Amino acid sequence: MGTESTFFEPLSAELPAQDTRPECLYVSEEGFSEIWRVRREGRFRVYKVLKPAFRGSPAHESLLRKEFELCYGLEHPHICRVLDWKVLPELGSAIEMEWVDGCTLAELAAKGPLPPDEVRALFGEICKALAYIHRRQLVHRDLKPENVMVTHDGGHVKLLDFGLADTDGWYLHKQAAGTPRYAAPEVLAGRAADARSDIYSLGVMLADVGGKPFSRISARCTRTLPSQRYQQVGDVQCALSRKPFRLAGWAVAGLLLGAALWWMLASGSAARRADRIFREATEMLEQVLE
Repeated sequence: MGTESTFFEPLSAELPAQDTRPECLYVSEEGFSEIWRVRREGRFRVYKVLKPAFRGSPAHESLLRKEFELCYGLEHPHICRVLDWKVLPELGSAIEMEWVDGCTLAELAAKGPLPPDEVRALFGEICKALAYIHRRQLVHRDLKPENVMVTHDGGHVKLLDFGLADTDGWYLHKQAAGTPRYAAPEVLAGRAADARSDIYSLGVMLADVGGKPFSRISARCTRTLPSQRYQQVGDVQCALSRKPFRLAGWAVAGLLLGAALWWMLASGSAARRADRIFREATEMLEQVLE
């Protein structure tokens, strides 16, 4: 009795209108795009369009089209999916994307310091998304906390805004681009960006969000010369997965283990005491390895 699954309230006799008028969610202050949302066929959809002042501009229309063609077909759990290309009567050319219910990494970090384990988890997922696009010779070029969504359901990462992304297959819009604070020195100098430029931006983000516990990793990511940084995102991911090495803890644990062994060898009558020392040293060693 009472074990069958059902809705707790009766279904409405009438379905809501499938299409609603788009609502503006975000207008880029310094950029050229807007984000709109619409409810269609029971789902939310998001449209990235040009600001009114840029609609019809050949340069900006081609830049929006470039973003669509670079991102259409990308299938990764930590990248916002691009679904279609539309021309909307009221908004013009539009990239149709999935709706991500969450907040940006910048908004999440503004609420207070994040626990190190949460930082590892979030940046581990960012690394997975970057490794995926880098294998496709795609460079994001505008990696920053505002372009990373964190879902409310599960706290997972969704990388978005590929408006400045680039790949070797395109010859349009090759000039240096990005956000100055997160841009690598070679990009600011006007040279071409590559995967190591994204790694630099990742390091600045890690310093901002993760702080001191990740200073060693962020410092290597943000070295001036690309050849001195991590060369692949997978290397950053491996570094993030390793727990910090605590030399003092290892030293104390080693001394206690040595003392326990010495007692066991020197005096059979002290076996119980040695056993206690050995257990204490083992527990300390386990804490170090956590």
